[in-house]
Amino acid sequence: FQNAALEHAGLPVRYDRLDVAPEALHEALARLATERAGGNVTIPHKEAVATAARCTSLAERVGAVNTFWHEQGRLIGHNTDVAGALRAFNVRGNAPDPRTADLQ
Repeated sequence: FQNAALEHAGLPVRYDRLDVAPEALHEALARLATERAGGNVTIPHKEAVATAARCTSLAERVGAVNTFWHEQGRLIGHNTDVAGALRAFNVRGNAPDPRTADLQ
């Protein structure tokens, strides 16, 4: 699905799934860095990537990364899970106030 959307948007990139064992994570991140690749991260790697990356303020507060990219030779991590969870709460009509919600 992602590759069809990328092709439709005219972007010359591919979305490929990598199954990475925890002990191979840093090697995989180094390989992706040489390609200046970005992507998303799932459990069990979200916290480990957060420690390896320069995190956005939200990802730093959460202590987990689910998206990453490379910028000026550095691994940057962000977390979009919070926005997704808040959106789900809003749909149900019981969203916490994001200014006071404990995001950790």
